Amino acid sequence: MLQFIRYLPDGAILCHNSDKRKLESIPLLKGESFSFQFSNWRYCTGHFGGGAGYVPCAKPITRGRQCLSCMKSDVLCYKCTGESCFMPGMAESCAKGEWSIYLAIIGDLSKVGVTSRERVETRLLEQGADYGMELARVTGGLESRKAERVIADLLGAKMVVSKKKKLDSLGAPLPLEKAQEIAAGAKEKLAAYLEQPTESELISFISHYPKAMGAAELMEDLSLGGKFLGKKGTFLFFESNGGKYVAEMSSFEGRMIDIADDACQAEGNSVAINRLHV
Repeated sequence: MLQFIRYLPDGAILCHNSDKRKLESIPLLKGESFSFQFSNWRYCTGHFGGGAGYVPCAKPITRGRQCLSCMKSDVLCYKCTGESCFMPGMAESCAKGEWSIYLAIIGDLSKVGVTSRERVETRLLEQGADYGMELARVTGGLESRKAERVIADLLGAKMVVSKKKKLDSLGAPLPLEKAQEIAAGAKEKLAAYLEQPTESELISFISHYPKAMGAAELMEDLSLGGKFLGKKGTFLFFESNGGKYVAEMSSFEGRMIDIADDACQAEGNSVAINRLHV
């Protein structure tokens, strides 16, 4: 049996195959057909904590994607506030790591976040950013979280953008000139406080996303299928019977999934964990 774990940045879906006891990545290719049937019930997606790789669970749950035990055992870096470490075993490597504070422009909203240096563009795609840029580089995980809050306050930007706000922004990106004004304003405001990466420039991600996204109808059924058009953040776009639809894939996390085409590509745990990190 397959359990849907996460929608990956490259458009594939990450599943746990309980029969083979491993994670599998199932690619979605633009223009090709797919068919997913999700279960009514939701189960815990397990955790990636403790240095043991992926640990499945599958306890029945009614909300979220994890049971309380797995939430406590998971790699909780995304919950870090910069005050203390959730994962003491990772503290040493985290303190030596290089982290990037980024600006994501989603519709008309500006968001500040933090990610590891090598994942800036990947993280912006995970966020579904229309435009984005690196604002600062910080050594140490706790220090980067503190810097994230300070920079967000200085810019008056959000640190979290809701799924509804992202849905409302589909098909309505700012003109490039306006995004460039926001980026230039952010650089100017931060110039007095920190040294910014000299090579940092605003990047447009609009070409990565399907066209006419605003015309897509939200599909919340447990049965999804049609011709895959592409993705934006956690949103999957597809065409079926002449209509265009969008599904918010994180709402299906933890459900069992039946896939018409069962061709799966095995994905090593280390790759999957890297993709799911902040």
